[in-house]
Amino acid sequence: MASGDVKAQKPCDFGKFQFKRILNDNPQSKISFVEGKFEGNEDAAVVILEKTPFSEEMCTKILKTQEGPEKDAIPEEIFRNDIYSGYLLRPERSLNEIKVTVIYPATEKHIEKYSRQELLLVTETAQLYKERVEPYLKDNCFSVQWVYNILEHKAEQESVLYEDFSEQVGFMLIRDMKWDMKQNEDLHCLIMVHDRKLRSLRDLRARHLPMLRNIRSKVFIYTKEKFDMGEDKLMLYFHYQPSYYHMHIHVVAITVENPPGGGCHRGHLLDVVISNLEICDNYYERATLCYTLKKNSPLAKIIFKQPEGDIDNKKEINDANTL
Repeated sequence: MASGDVKAQKPCDFGKFQFKRILNDNPQSKISFVEGKFEGNEDAAVVILEKTPFSEEMCTKILKTQEGPEKDAIPEEIFRNDIYSGYLLRPERSLNEIKVTVIYPATEKHIEKYSRQELLLVTETAQLYKERVEPYLKDNCFSVQWVYNILEHKAEQESVLYEDFSEQVGFMLIRDMKWDMKQNEDLHCLIMVHDRKLRSLRDLRARHLPMLRNIRSKVFIYTKEKFDMGEDKLMLYFHYQPSYYHMHIHVVAITVENPPGGGCHRGHLLDVVISNLEICDNYYERATLCYTLKKNSPLAKIIFKQPEGDIDNKKEINDANTL
């Protein structure tokens, strides 16, 4: 198979999945990350279980199904206090969807990524980036072949919403897996640029302003026409550090609560990025950028000079911040 070809894989047989452990979960987001393997193969698998959003139609049906005579359809009262009461409902299967994402075969990097760990705050100066972070990233990034497969129209074309084919300022707008397109209020898309030399914010210079302005203009025109969501209802932002090193921008409705990576320590709004590059050509080459890393991640060990085993976090963080 030539490099870049899409690997043909059979659908996963979950009846043969062998559970090993829960790597992480988030009750608030209704999501769990599970490690295991499939019977007959020793390769690890990471399975992500996520409750799908509730639509108006689904809510109506869930409440109506509780009228049936079946035992499971009867609401189970949890508490009652004045005007407040709580219940457990057990809706029928068609109303109890769970989205499942499978990474298989999964590498140690994938398992590390989705495992629960203590977080460390990184204050990344330009010097720290040049001396420790950039050399590490050149040899240790996740493969972005899956991104190239999309950009080359070899995979996931059903998720492509819009494309500007220009090599210099072009991009592809795709639906993020987190959004099922049932409700515009949950909108989450990704913009992937065609320029493969761009990996993260650190690579942006003033010469990329035409591309960024083109993205901003055309994405807002498209989302307004298609979803009635204009620039007053959407956030366009970068992650730093990004989860993968091909430049991409998140497009998220402002009605989405706690958007992934949208916090002040990781999210960088496109409009602010454009403004910073207008002020200074190499702003993101020189800037100090903050983000969090999992304590046991390889990059954290390099940044904080961690030996194998536990470390004195406070001392190591102070050492790193003096760079």
